Amino acid sequence: MKRIFPDLYRLTEVDGDAWAHSYLIVRKSGNLLLPGYVPSLVEHLDRIEKLGGVSLQFLSHVHDVNVEFHDQAFARFDSKLCHHKAARSRVQQKTECLAEEFGHDGLELDDDFEAIYFPGHTPGHSIFRWHRGGKQFLFTGHVMRFEDDRWKLNFNPTKAPKGTDFDHLAKADYLLPSYSRAEDYYTMDGHLRALFLDAIAGAWKHPRPVDRDVF
Repeated sequence: MKRIFPDLYRLTEVDGDAWAHSYLIVRKSGNLLLPGYVPSLVEHLDRIEKLGGVSLQFLSHVHDVNVEFHDQAFARFDSKLCHHKAARSRVQQKTECLAEEFGHDGLELDDDFEAIYFPGHTPGHSIFRWHRGGKQFLFTGHVMRFEDDRWKLNFNPTKAPKGTDFDHLAKADYLLPSYSRAEDYYTMDGHLRALFLDAIAGAWKHPRPVDRDVF
């Protein structure tokens, strides 16, 4: 587990021809674990405990369920698994870890962390935003990729509640995926933000990802 920003740690594991990432956010009011599918995460519980343990685990989508880690994290830290209520049935098929759920309106913790419903390729797919030191960190799950000078966003905005605005996501300073073709994150600038807003607009125009040539 490597520190990549102040109070932010990442564990990366090779997954075929790509990389899977899990993140630990260290906070005074309680650490948060954002698991990608990294089976070796359970081997880092001692390190996580030295960093303050885990208050809550936030699951982006059901493919990232890590049964052994969730169960041991709950037993060791009393750390529940937080996910969108639409993912309930699939999550419960995989783990018996006690859960807290949120809906389409998302969830806010204190004034620095929020879960945001982002209707992607599985029911209840969500992304997470953390504010730290005047910067915004957006944890994007499996649904955002920058290729060929454009953003590919694997989501259908029309499945979100009427009136939902996604443009505010472009304000993020860093985008951190849980699954990527390169072991890295995106540092946003004016060019990338403009292209991101173009991709959001394109998703509203053609809501089905298959019509927009996304992964």
